[in-house]
Amino acid sequence: MDANNKTSMVINDKVLKSLCREYLNEIGFGICDYLPDIKVRYVLETDKFGYAYFGDYFFFGDDFYVWDDDDKWKDDHNQDVVEAVFNDRHDRSGYAHRVIFAGVETEFVDSNGERIFTGDVIKLEESVDYVQYYAVGAWAHEDGVGSVNANF
Repeated sequence: MDANNKTSMVINDKVLKSLCREYLNEIGFGICDYLPDIKVRYVLETDKFGYAYFGDYFFFGDDFYVWDDDDKWKDDHNQDVVEAVFNDRHDRSGYAHRVIFAGVETEFVDSNGERIFTGDVIKLEESVDYVQYYAVGAWAHEDGVGSVNANF
């Protein structure tokens, strides 16, 4: 799979975890040239999302961490997790803080022209009498290999 080719591709969390493992050194050293172009969304606080591009986030087990240079994350920085994930293969400034993963950007857009992320619930309205709601997701086997499924 070519992660830079986003044509008709929706990336699920298992594939994203696998890519984070594959590019672990680049993420740890902050070398963001030639990384897959994958934008994710995460929960910052109630009713507010943050966004990050590949190279600025990683997984520790099922926990999702984002690198940020803003000093407001200083108290939330988890150096123990950084050491556990990267060992001595890191030289990044900033703060790695745990957030709630909230989806990967897809190529789909809504009626306002905004990109749709995995996990979004969309409304399909073919007529006044036919309205249905669907969750956007990516179907995959346990090994992370799969196909696009916009569930509509």
